Amino acid sequence: VEIQAGMLCALDVLTSLTQDQEYAERYRSLKKAVRKKLVRKDVVYDGYADASVDTTLRPNVFLAYYLHPDMVPSSTWHHTFEAVLDACWLDWGGLSSISTDHDLFHAHHTGVDNNSYHRGDSWYYVNNIAAIALDDLGPHRYLKYIERIRSASLKDYEELGAIGACSEISDAHAQSSQGCFSQAWSKATLLELLRRMA
Repeated sequence: VEIQAGMLCALDVLTSLTQDQEYAERYRSLKKAVRKKLVRKDVVYDGYADASVDTTLRPNVFLAYYLHPDMVPSSTWHHTFEAVLDACWLDWGGLSSISTDHDLFHAHHTGVDNNSYHRGDSWYYVNNIAAIALDDLGPHRYLKYIERIRSASLKDYEELGAIGACSEISDAHAQSSQGCFSQAWSKATLLELLRRMA
């Protein structure tokens, strides 16, 4: 879904810069296809496979919103965010990379293979993007999630991993520093989130 949102963003910018109607038509066509193929019951899903929507809930939808919030109406984003928060929220203040009740979910970072990498591990940069998206869409409505994500990311920065750096990922079951201990996009998105909330 985030790849489609990125393409929509690019086509929207190209249309604005060039006034070329070919870009405008490609934008309209892709937006219609995305809504048809990735939205079910007012929820945006992450993927499309085997002629149907993959209804696995993942936090990638926050990346899609961040890239192109005009992809779907605000009401659809609200329904989507609430569904993903219900399915992927972790008590320590992050989001699992896949619904915690999914058969592929792993609560513990495996470290030696990719069994947990997109199947449970929590990505700090995705968490920060989620907080930015939630703050943009409904700062009061989602304040408790925004604050918990901010606090968890600051804890990672101040106490876990490498000094002065932000980690790549965390275990789902309890906050930890895993993967790369100095991940640039984790730090950049934390700084963006802190700046928004200043």
